[in-house]
Amino acid sequence: MSVLEKWLSLPARVLQSPFSYTARHDAIVITRYRGSADQVVIPAKIHGMPVTRIGDRAFDRCNSLTRVTIPEGVVSIGECAFRKCFDLTRVSIPPSVVHIGGQAFFSCYDLVSVEVPESVVRIESEAFADCRSLASLTVPPRVVSIENGLLRRCSSLTRLDIPRSVTRIGEGAFASCPRLSQVTIPDGVTDIGHEAFSDCHCLTNIRIPYGITRVMKGLFRKCTRLEHATIPESVTSISDGAFHCCTSLKGIYFKGNAPKLGTGVFTCANQATVYYLPGTTGWGSSFGGRPTARWLLSAHDAADAPAGNC
Repeated sequence: MSVLEKWLSLPARVLQSPFSYTARHDAIVITRYRGSADQVVIPAKIHGMPVTRIGDRAFDRCNSLTRVTIPEGVVSIGECAFRKCFDLTRVSIPPSVVHIGGQAFFSCYDLVSVEVPESVVRIESEAFADCRSLASLTVPPRVVSIENGLLRRCSSLTRLDIPRSVTRIGEGAFASCPRLSQVTIPDGVTDIGHEAFSDCHCLTNIRIPYGITRVMKGLFRKCTRLEHATIPESVTSISDGAFHCCTSLKGIYFKGNAPKLGTGVFTCANQATVYYLPGTTGWGSSFGGRPTARWLLSAHDAADAPAGNC
């Protein structure tokens, strides 16, 4: 008799559990937690079969939950799996997990700490969005795309580590993270979605990596403490409102020829000067409504300085 046949033959009273689950290919998928405990350790096995997946919405809106331990052997955390567990403060994710679904921890307001293991290769859109107490997150080194809205509205986020494996940063990935002051974008990134860093009020310096060809719409909109931005020679266009309301912006440092500009790129950035390198083309006495000047070494040093604290 197979493991599955043995499980199906068990009496109903033995099958009673705070977990609802299904068996697929001699493995268990947790489909719903029906208990009310504040601390939950998910079992590694149920009736001899390994638990390999936390299903979509399995713990959605489990408001009593404060801590959860996911066992070794689980490879996937489903969509909305812990969404709106408002009191969840800590989650232990094992090094067997390779996938974290969209909105998996969305609106976990009290989540202060989460270690995403290096085994993870994909984190879907808004997986940690609206986690208002989360102060930092290290993106695993096998992740190649930071999806849309990944950490949107994480109002306590101060530091973000992006690995060199990442080539894409999605739309609004870090939007409305008002305390984010330290972020380094690796040189391998070739695509940054619109408004990815909008309303990040504590960013003071930013260096866009070589390979980006277009600075997208509203990319640094309302980054009110941003003082310096360095633009690589690969950039050929800057979209509408990219630096809109960057009221502290003092210098934008261009390494290449003058790119095409959308509308309102530097609206309300009334202190900004555009710096360009000798030998580059397309520059006049003003650019996008801001005065221009030749790029001096001291300006370069200022532009590449590390971000300050807020």
